[in-house]
Amino acid sequence: MNSDFYQYTIEMKAYLEKMEKRVTDLELELASFKNQLKQRELQQPVTIEKIEYKFDQLKIERLDGTLNIGINPSELQELSDFTIDQKPFPVPNNAQERHQMAESITLEITTFIEQHLSDLISENERELGRNFEGQYDAFIKDDLYKQLHERIQFYLDQFPFNPKQERDQDYKERIIEQMKTDIEQAIRVFLQNLNE
Repeated sequence: MNSDFYQYTIEMKAYLEKMEKRVTDLELELASFKNQLKQRELQQPVTIEKIEYKFDQLKIERLDGTLNIGINPSELQELSDFTIDQKPFPVPNNAQERHQMAESITLEITTFIEQHLSDLISENERELGRNFEGQYDAFIKDDLYKQLHERIQFYLDQFPFNPKQERDQDYKERIIEQMKTDIEQAIRVFLQNLNE
């Protein structure tokens, strides 16, 4: 019986030594973590003030979401060129005509946004089966207005006007319809991403 007790004592001692080593290792690891935490607390926090990311003349000023108006990078690979009826777009005549055209398009698109934005948002919310209760309406409108000038300039560059091939009104309507389509698509994509 003494030998069993002696054997048990030896095993218990070995077990306690093993546990003591494990506790020591865990204490060292904990001290290391505490040290790392103190070092991180002493470091100055990283502050991101303003990030500008330019793609097709678009800027992202805030990282809380934005609309993607116009051609997406994935769609660029599918386009061979910008032509209608196999005719390239003509070159603009002068800066004054371009400026007048841009002002006219701005007025039309601004009117479109003011009159139809809430309907477009509501329609997309119905399709998604979700109601955001107007919490993103002002953000969407604001974002559209921020990008409006640059998008118009982008389309005027992509689709230059030539009075020999097209009337002013037809040219303007073509750009306006493209921008309306882009706005509708951007709203749909934005709300779908929110829904997900």
